[in-house]
Amino acid sequence: MQNDLSPTHTLACPEFKTPLQAVGNMLFSPEALTVYPILAGIPCLRVENAIVASKYQEFVMNRE
Repeated sequence: MQNDLSPTHTLACPEFKTPLQAVGNMLFSPEALTVYPILAGIPCLRVENAIVASKYQEFVMNRE
């Protein structure tokens, strides 16, 4: 299933209300240092669903 997270759709971090960055099947919040999963094409944007990702930016940069 293709995720429709085009620039016309802006999803916000539920904690900080800032835009999320789409990366694969996750949405990353640089301010909260968390990622939110996208399951079956549906973003799970509850604070309880957040995964701590303090090193996520470094990990993604090293993979490129």
